[in-house]
Amino acid sequence: MAAVLYPNLMDPQDLCSEAAVCDIAKDWTCEDCVGGIEFAAGYFESEASIQDGIDLLSGESFCGAPGATEDCAEQMANWLPIAIPILSAALRDQEIELCQEEVGVCMAS
Repeated sequence: MAAVLYPNLMDPQDLCSEAAVCDIAKDWTCEDCVGGIEFAAGYFESEASIQDGIDLLSGESFCGAPGATEDCAEQMANWLPIAIPILSAALRDQEIELCQEEVGVCMAS
């Protein structure tokens, strides 16, 4: 599921375009990184993104794949509106650690 959602729904290029920061060449600060994670989490949990995720997973790439259950599309429609906000909250809960590990900012002094 994540392999289908991430490159299609959480594409880094789309996120930076949406946030209008793709052309900004600068050193990232902790504030920049945390703000970026907050933006990504909000983008991911928006009604439009959740519906895009439902549409994507209900299609051939996930529910149409061999081994998918007959009610797969119905399950996506039922559970993604619950699951995605939980995942977004987890992203926010780990923002400092993510910024430390992935960007090298927000280090304790």
